[in-house]
Amino acid sequence: MITTTKAIVLSALKYKDSSLIVTCYTYDFGVQSYILHHIFKSKKGKLNPAYFQVLSQLEIQVNQKKNQTLHKISEVKLKHTYTTLQTNIYKSTVALFLSEILQHCLKEEEQNTELYNFLEAALLWYDIHEFNANFHLLFLIKLSQHLGIYPDKNNLSQHFFYYEKDSTKINNLKTLFGANFDELHLIKYSAQMRQDILNEILQYFNVHLGVFKKPKSLKILHEVFS
Repeated sequence: MITTTKAIVLSALKYKDSSLIVTCYTYDFGVQSYILHHIFKSKKGKLNPAYFQVLSQLEIQVNQKKNQTLHKISEVKLKHTYTTLQTNIYKSTVALFLSEILQHCLKEEEQNTELYNFLEAALLWYDIHEFNANFHLLFLIKLSQHLGIYPDKNNLSQHFFYYEKDSTKINNLKTLFGANFDELHLIKYSAQMRQDILNEILQYFNVHLGVFKKPKSLKILHEVFS
């Protein structure tokens, strides 16, 4: 079936010498993987490796076949052109981290328009606003809603176990719940508090999502923000 859908790139892996395997979260089909044959050798083709940077938002024409692991993309164009997300060193580091989180969390090969719309809107917001070091924390909290694991903010000590007897840390964590991205500039965390909260959120994801793995890019994120 030839169809056109929106897609957010989660990962792109070079295959052999000239091909690329791309995993996307698509508007119509959820998580899907595509193989792009000879993309690094084609100079005049419709497909260019530059389109497939992590978290790029695309419109792709695909040959979607049931019971097939790797599909094919026949045409691609940028749905949104980022201005800072992939060029600002801080934002691009966060983008790499979030793309890895999404790879671990998103597994369903079915349509979820609410989740797609959240990802699309959140990334566009991040691109057009000034860098905020707390963006990824709020992003993960909001993502938990779409994953069905959103904690009860009135009983956070029962969910984020290491904070059980630390009321200050619990209160700092609570500021994220119910906040929106436009209020991020009002949330003030020290670098250590930000790191502690992130570790708690990742531990929470690990407990509630059986296949979740700690991102390899976490170390890079800490180094850039230290």
